[in-house]
Amino acid sequence: TVNALPTVSISGSATICNGSATTLTAGGASTYSWDNGQLTAAVLVHPTANTTYTVTGTDANSCTATAAQLVTVRLNFLVLMILVMLKPSNAGRGLLRRWV
Repeated sequence: TVNALPTVSISGSATICNGSATTLTAGGASTYSWDNGQLTAAVLVHPTANTTYTVTGTDANSCTATAAQLVTVRLNFLVLMILVMLKPSNAGRGLLRRWV
């Protein structure tokens, strides 16, 4: 008998902010082995840079397949407001707000 390969998939947030975590969940097989050594369907990951996670799933017939998920890490951007004191020659002091 020729058995079909399992259709392994990964669900979870593909984009997170720097300093955050996300849970990746594998599906489509009976048991799982992640490239980080974890043997559970769901793994909590804390990447600090764009990282691809790979899981190998094994079904009841001992057939295996893999899936991969890129987790993109976005930097936390701070909006800086710069206050510049202006002293026009014929006017009083004023503030100019400039967004960077």
